[in-house]
Amino acid sequence: MTEQNTANPNKNEKAPPVFHPFLFSIFPILSLMSANVGEALLVEAVVPCLVSLILCLVLLVLLKLFLSPFSISQKRHKNAAVISLFFVAFYGYGPAVDTLRNVLDFRELLSPAQVLLSLGVALVVALASVRFFLRTNRSIAWITPFLNVISAIAIIIVVFSITTTMLRQKDYALKQSPSVVDAHASGGTRRPDIYYIVLDMYTRQDLLQSYFKHDNTEFLGELQEKGFYVANMSRSNYMRTLFSIPSSLNYSYIDDMAMEKAFGGMPPLAKSVSESKAVGFLRERGYEIVALASGSSTTEMRNADRYLKPTFVLTEFHSVLIDLTPIRSVLNRMEIKWEYYLHRKRLLFSLDTLASMESTEQPKFVFAHIMAPHWPFVFDEDGSGIYKRGNFEEGYRRQLVYLNERLIEIAGAIQKRDPNSVIIFQGDHGPRRASPALKDKNWEAFIKDQTAILNAVYIPGLEYDEVLYPSITPVNTFRVIFNQYFDAGLPLLKDETKLFGPAYQDGMVVTEKAF
Repeated sequence: MTEQNTANPNKNEKAPPVFHPFLFSIFPILSLMSANVGEALLVEAVVPCLVSLILCLVLLVLLKLFLSPFSISQKRHKNAAVISLFFVAFYGYGPAVDTLRNVLDFRELLSPAQVLLSLGVALVVALASVRFFLRTNRSIAWITPFLNVISAIAIIIVVFSITTTMLRQKDYALKQSPSVVDAHASGGTRRPDIYYIVLDMYTRQDLLQSYFKHDNTEFLGELQEKGFYVANMSRSNYMRTLFSIPSSLNYSYIDDMAMEKAFGGMPPLAKSVSESKAVGFLRERGYEIVALASGSSTTEMRNADRYLKPTFVLTEFHSVLIDLTPIRSVLNRMEIKWEYYLHRKRLLFSLDTLASMESTEQPKFVFAHIMAPHWPFVFDEDGSGIYKRGNFEEGYRRQLVYLNERLIEIAGAIQKRDPNSVIIFQGDHGPRRASPALKDKNWEAFIKDQTAILNAVYIPGLEYDEVLYPSITPVNTFRVIFNQYFDAGLPLLKDETKLFGPAYQDGMVVTEKAF
């Protein structure tokens, strides 16, 4: 009697709608976006969501055509439940593997034989479970409304989180600097092109020597011969890119409230690069804004007049999303690691573009956040490709040697095109290789490790000795430039490094010391 009722349900009983597979297919994507909404753009989740939804539809059609020889009602419930389970397993693969590796303290890749054996066992278990589930005669009509409710609640939570975070970001504003009155370049001359080139994790000469056993004096000497001022005691104003670059481009410190919100899981600085005060200042004065793709959502300037990027490169959000899935294991078995290849492609595009960028009648502001010498290390000293993980210190040093060569080339090319161009080579934070415990043992060494940076500027016509000094920090860079060429009258701020985070609950400020 029970089986008959299952096979022939009451016609007057309306079957519940089945939508949970579609919601489960996009939940992991939206959940990842919710955790990174301050550092990733919402549009980056659109294509992955569409792909997941299409895959979900295809799987449902395939199951309907080839599996489960039961009544239409039972078949709908079972097929939908199997698809939902598939997406939970698919996007849960990466976290599960990472958890297992951490528990076992295992860091090496499995051998091909181990991978095949593991996948084989998992596949047999999965197919056996699905077969049993699909062929059981027990009624599971209850599971559809249950999973519908669970998936809907999950989606509502992440959408609410994304929405509230974006609204709070919209309300956020950086501290305002004194207003600028004079909009003309000094002396009525053509305004100079300005190249702001941020070199991620490029540290100072003293740390290069002590950490990486590399003497950088030859490179710094070449810059000085080209007219650069090298601030040999400079440090970043913050320990993280998320705060350091926005502070520089807004030539002001980020208020404490914003920092607290950021470390509370709500980074409020998503637009403080693309809509920074420096960009607005220059755009109002007729500058063309040119931005190169960085690969880091935090520093992308997609609203630039010209946004330049190589073909087919993934964003940081997409890379993290792929790492959640079994696709990462397939790619990790490839001889050339895909993420290293794409990263190298992006870096080469940026370096080549900076060296070959044409002169224009309209003055331009060029912003490039170069993710080097920051890992992953994809260049040997001669520029040849490296696609495997290795020793950090050695990889950093080799990548730095090649980067130095390209920076000299870029500086020479820009000066050849227009000797009056302003060029800024600047790190955003230190190498950050020291243990957090060092802050309690050797405070000075800890601050150096977190914040010591390269800071080299070429500002034609500026009397360096009268304005610049060895310990100047990035927060004053654009103040100096705007004063020099636009008579902006911006006072230089006190050079401070602000430390925030769980280890600095009340915030800490490091002022001028011999760091």
